[in-house]
Amino acid sequence: MAHYPLHFHIRLADPKAHRLRVQCRIEAPQATGQILRLAAWTRGSYLIRDFARHITWIRADCRGAPVCWERLDKRSIRCQPCDGPLRIEYEIHAFDPSVRKAYLDERRAFINGTSVFWHAEEQEGPFGVSLEATPLEDWCVATTLPTVDTDQRGFGDYQAEDWEQLIDHPITIGPLRHVRFGADGIDHEVVFTGDTPADLDESRLREDLTRICEAQRSLFGNEPALSSYQFQTAVTADSYGGLEHRDSCALVCARDDLPLRDSDERSARYRGFLGLCSHEYFHLWNVKRITPEAFAASDLGSEAYTRDLWAYEGVTSYYDDYMLRRAGCLSVQQYLDAVGEQMTRVGRTAGRHVQSLAESSFEAWTKFYQPDENLPNATVSYYAKGALAALALDL
Repeated sequence: MAHYPLHFHIRLADPKAHRLRVQCRIEAPQATGQILRLAAWTRGSYLIRDFARHITWIRADCRGAPVCWERLDKRSIRCQPCDGPLRIEYEIHAFDPSVRKAYLDERRAFINGTSVFWHAEEQEGPFGVSLEATPLEDWCVATTLPTVDTDQRGFGDYQAEDWEQLIDHPITIGPLRHVRFGADGIDHEVVFTGDTPADLDESRLREDLTRICEAQRSLFGNEPALSSYQFQTAVTADSYGGLEHRDSCALVCARDDLPLRDSDERSARYRGFLGLCSHEYFHLWNVKRITPEAFAASDLGSEAYTRDLWAYEGVTSYYDDYMLRRAGCLSVQQYLDAVGEQMTRVGRTAGRHVQSLAESSFEAWTKFYQPDENLPNATVSYYAKGALAALALDL
């Protein structure tokens, strides 16, 4: 195994207790004491989530001798000076079923890098990641992290050029179901974990997503060039959500959202799932490559304020269904009905008279992700109203 300046080793220590074990090795720690910081929020989800609170314990040593460490603040630690290599071992309680943190049980594992990987000050990439194989023989790995040396199931060594790349490639582990397709000459796949229907209509899913991805790539001049793309999808009883990443997205959906064989029409729930895929795929351009300066400059430790979230999420929300129409996955009437429903929802929100789109964007950190009973009276969604603003601009 190559010696990286910073290397992470991940072990699924105890799925029943949701314990994820991580070992971080730093070859040449800072002479004055190595400082490590964990992100407080994840790009694409604008709420301080304090990932460090899920760390159960931390131990540090150097050449077999214990190294003392101290907390600097709620997300940062400093290890006492040592003559390297410094090894920090920690355990994470991984039990968030959303796409924003880490999850581990007896059925699947999911890692969103911001909740797991420390940022080590003054340590430059490339960084290594090793995924220790689980004895569960039907468990495999899905990730777009660049591969170095892995076995047939995907366990082994990966590499990231820097911390930003490290945290922007989620990892899904478990019994996987793959639906593969090509779009614009690029390998794509939907990777399912959970109870997918036995009669899942893979052909329809493959055909619809091919159309959607090719329509979007055509809109942006068939750029950027990608080696591959993954829709990492956890199937649950009743969930819905997604988070964009550099070469993939993480999704959660309900079992009933997926298409079944012998069904002549796309159900409303399946159209919703296609809209979710379309939304996160559109973020390949709008957010991941057309990025707000405030977000790009943030170390993910505190809020990164912008008045333009309506342009990043709202414009994306406009194009998600519009791309379904362009791809032939919605009829004209279905698309117009969807627009009409969105106009009705915004029109019935009293908060639209109180909060502008710019204010809605700026206050996302304290209002949108922390709803209370007064939210409809005081706010308007930068997703929904932003989509209507984009529609008006387009028209």
